[in-house]
Amino acid sequence: MTKGMLTFTGTIDLNQFWPQNSKTGNSADSDADTVKVKLNPKSVEFKSGAGKIKMTDFMSKAGFFHNVKGAGGKTTLKFKPVIDSKGAIDMRLQGIDAPELHYMTPIHGNPLYRQFMGETCTVELYKFLKAHAKGTTIDCEVFTQVDQPNDVFDKFGRCVGDIRIKDKDGKMVNVNQWLVENGWAFPAYYNSMTPDEINVLNLLADKAMKTKKNVWKFFSQKMTPLDKHLTHSKKDGTYSATADRHAPVIFPKLFRRLWTFEIQGQKKFTTDGYFKFMQAQKSDRCCKTSDFIKKGFPKKAPLIASFLSAKGNILFKPADIIFKEGGTTLEDSKKNKLIAF
Repeated sequence: MTKGMLTFTGTIDLNQFWPQNSKTGNSADSDADTVKVKLNPKSVEFKSGAGKIKMTDFMSKAGFFHNVKGAGGKTTLKFKPVIDSKGAIDMRLQGIDAPELHYMTPIHGNPLYRQFMGETCTVELYKFLKAHAKGTTIDCEVFTQVDQPNDVFDKFGRCVGDIRIKDKDGKMVNVNQWLVENGWAFPAYYNSMTPDEINVLNLLADKAMKTKKNVWKFFSQKMTPLDKHLTHSKKDGTYSATADRHAPVIFPKLFRRLWTFEIQGQKKFTTDGYFKFMQAQKSDRCCKTSDFIKKGFPKKAPLIASFLSAKGNILFKPADIIFKEGGTTLEDSKKNKLIAF
């Protein structure tokens, strides 16, 4: 069955990207695959799979309830709208995963950690957008293939979709695809995507990988300890391409789980220890991309650990597997579930 399509227009403030934010005092700290878009709330349109079009204001109502710790450690449930106080939403660029610039919220006094190429990929996205912008903002269009409101946002409240901009020649360019085509991001697929969306990115990624373009030059399929010298500070706008263009760069999804193992779990890295940790993540499921294209996502999908080895070998390339998208429940501020556009 044909999926529906949600679209809206907005603007991207280029000063949100590191290190421009440190120079301009912009409060955001965006990287190469998460972007803040100030949307035009009157432009949100949903076209059903049957072709019926309607304007919708669901995004103006939508949000998530979170447990927030207050004074004395008391926890309260607080509503967080998907549109912030400045009229912007957080976008997660669908189908891609760029090397980490800043992971994660500091705990136990630890800093934000990054990967090699995390800075470079962010800088290159900024340079690309700046080349086609007039001033410090650029108009954009966002689109995502969905059937219901809960399909639009991930569990972190980020809108998952593609961004298009108009280049200086007036041609519409898909930013997600541009990042993959030029080797500034890896392909990263979820079962919420369509085979057509995956196939387009597969072709672009395959070419970039074969020519070892940019991030692929430093790509590694071997797990190694977290490099704790690689940290991020929004206040420090110092960038050295020579220092950042460096191996190894593992698939960011595994880097984030490495952070959970070493920093959150306070474990000393060994390949066997990390492997056993991944085996214990029973909800961390994925399947082969080729199987997904043919049969869809299986009910009993393999663990991500089944694509790793106890010796630290990563037995897949980014485009080879499909991850399971976590479910969401959009509500309004009165706890009414938003189930229709």
